[in-house]
Amino acid sequence: MKAPITAALIPYIKGYTNDDTLSSKEIMIVRLPQADGQSKVRFRFLDTGTSSWFWGIDNFGLYTISTPVITTQPLSQTIDAGTPVTFTVAASSSTPVTYQWKRNGLNISGATTSAYTIANVQPSDAAQFQAVVSNSDGPTKSSLATLTVVTVPLVLTQPPSQVADPGDTVTFAPSTRGGRPLTFRWYFNGVFVPNSASNLVVNNAQPSNSGAYQLVVTNSYGAATTTVAQLTVYLGPISSNLVVHLPFDGDLNDTSGRTNNATYAYNGTNPDLTPTFAAGKIGQAFQYTTLSDASKFDYATLGYPDDLKLGVNTPFSVSMWVNYNNQGDDLPFISNKDWDSSNNQGWGIFTQDGGNFRYNVTGPNGSSDKFNATLGNVIRDGTWHHLVISFVRSSISPSGFVYAYLDGVLVSRTVMAVAGTIDTAALPFANHQGQTSSQTTWAVNIGQDGTGVYYDNGSVHDIGARIDDLGFWRRALTANEARGIYHAGLAGKDLSQALAVEKLSITRSGNNVIITWAANPALKLQKSPNLSPGVWTDVPGTLGAEAATVPISGSASFFRLSQ
Repeated sequence: MKAPITAALIPYIKGYTNDDTLSSKEIMIVRLPQADGQSKVRFRFLDTGTSSWFWGIDNFGLYTISTPVITTQPLSQTIDAGTPVTFTVAASSSTPVTYQWKRNGLNISGATTSAYTIANVQPSDAAQFQAVVSNSDGPTKSSLATLTVVTVPLVLTQPPSQVADPGDTVTFAPSTRGGRPLTFRWYFNGVFVPNSASNLVVNNAQPSNSGAYQLVVTNSYGAATTTVAQLTVYLGPISSNLVVHLPFDGDLNDTSGRTNNATYAYNGTNPDLTPTFAAGKIGQAFQYTTLSDASKFDYATLGYPDDLKLGVNTPFSVSMWVNYNNQGDDLPFISNKDWDSSNNQGWGIFTQDGGNFRYNVTGPNGSSDKFNATLGNVIRDGTWHHLVISFVRSSISPSGFVYAYLDGVLVSRTVMAVAGTIDTAALPFANHQGQTSSQTTWAVNIGQDGTGVYYDNGSVHDIGARIDDLGFWRRALTANEARGIYHAGLAGKDLSQALAVEKLSITRSGNNVIITWAANPALKLQKSPNLSPGVWTDVPGTLGAEAATVPISGSASFFRLSQ
């Protein structure tokens, strides 16, 4: 504490710093913009520094001055070596102003305008810059702006792994920076890709393009390497790696051939003792309910078979038709985790209070190892909607895209980087809802979280919700497959009968056009002179083929693939 100053002490008080009676004194002029135009001003003086046992103020005065007022301060910037930088300042003044820029407190020769530019930044230019704006009443100093110069290459965002259909254009676009010029060298499965640039574009991707991609960035200061990104160009049957298929046509049996049957489960004081099946999108659907008073928890459980243990890097996809309109809060469609917190380990796809949906994946490290995506698309409208969430994961890549398809259309593509297992099977079983569960171990549940008793402590209800034609794959589905499942459902066919919506590629060769597509034994090429009404005829010899040569006729023709 500072000692009180008494009348007896006053004659002995002098300012000292290192026994110097002058250097401890500071003459300050402070601009007070909040006092402008005010008839009364109140001041408070406070010592918060490390002074000795006393301090004082003398010759305090208020003056009306018209020095420039800086309205826009120069900003600190981080700039790559070899690129330009400009600092700017703006000021208001009732009289003409002059400018002088300073570098580390020293005037910069010729820098006498409101902007100061360094055309080719070098490491030696790193410093603090300040503008002094003056008029006839005096100078005003700007705040300090720090210039940081980046030399060695840096990778700011990594290229995520992707899945694609044959014929897609795939782009890997990591974000990099560093001193210029930068040199980019992409490698595919360890082999240099000629004509590399900052982004790598794979046109007309084919299964042969599947593999590992990595970028090395170099300059005169050093080098940086991105993580590996895995590209999978999938061409195969929809049933590949399908491990659960629940048509819900009067039972909970799995038709994937993996015998991962679901069973009916319930909790609460007044549950339905037998499962309810209602009209579905294709045949029948499973109907479930959770009430906010915790009296009813009806759901289907898949238990925890090995096929649903995803570990650290197994890709997976979930497809389902959903229909609900009496819902609040965020009951899961499907989940293996304690949804009391999104920070809890596990994964799931969930309703949201606004009628939209969300999906979450969390690793063992909780909030620091979590992926969330909440979409604004409203699906709580009492009609059937089709969801596909496709999670790209890879043993050689730390991140991958998560694709969300709603009614056959891609509505989100987000990067996920979750480390460690996302399974809950080996965790001690517990829940934070204060309700008794019939489960003693974790499970992958449909219409509930992994505990079977989630109701968000009285906030959740989802009454009579229906789910149909649920599929689970140990791979990431493609856009064509998501569209194919949706269109199959519109035609009253389940996902096992879905065919990928193929893309046609057309090129000209002389007086012919060459039309190619991914071969499928059930598809044939058709043509029509117009789209409306569209009279389609088969192109002979194209059933199960992958190409057709069509003479140029001089009139318009439209082509499609059809079963």
